Amino acid sequence: IDRDMYTSSLENGYGISLDMYEKYVIVGSPYSTEVIQTTSSFITTSWASAQVYDLAQITWTANSSSADAFTIDDPDLYSPLVETGSFGMAVSINRDWIAIGSPYYSGSNGIVYLYKNQTVGNNYSWYLFQKIQPTYAISEAQFGFSLKLNKYDGPHSYSLVVGCGNPTNSMAYYFEYVNNAWSQSYVFRPDFAVQPMTFNPEYIPQ
Repeated sequence: IDRDMYTSSLENGYGISLDMYEKYVIVGSPYSTEVIQTTSSFITTSWASAQVYDLAQITWTANSSSADAFTIDDPDLYSPLVETGSFGMAVSINRDWIAIGSPYYSGSNGIVYLYKNQTVGNNYSWYLFQKIQPTYAISEAQFGFSLKLNKYDGPHSYSLVVGCGNPTNSMAYYFEYVNNAWSQSYVFRPDFAVQPMTFNPEYIPQ
């Protein structure tokens, strides 16, 4: 899968984030700048997106380009709260959902977008269902720098954990889909308890 085989990219963050579920692959592209030729000049255009691929529809030949099954563009691309190179920094997919992180959104406070799967056969479709942000986060936490949807088809399958890019915000956030909405249900914090080191002077590595 080589996006530059059929685009004219000056810069391309395609592949910064990746995830798989069964036959689907999602690839994050948080920044992309391409050249467009008009009748009088060349201009550049920039955007951020994530591409979903169906492995069952890809022909595996050497160095072949593979068109994505579905593209999700940054829904807030032209919002004053958006920073370039953010949407798609982290992506995750399971049977019913796609989660996309945009950690530099709103002055690096960050946001995560949840998309619901409505695919029927080869009619691929994911629609924006909800945007989530954390409670108990510091300013400029970069929420959405890392994330992972639960892929287990059973209890807790509708759950998501989200991390932050700012190292001073040492928390991870657990969200669950309950009563037709995603909500934060738990905050993970590190255990700073200091454990004594042990040393066996008679141990000789082999």
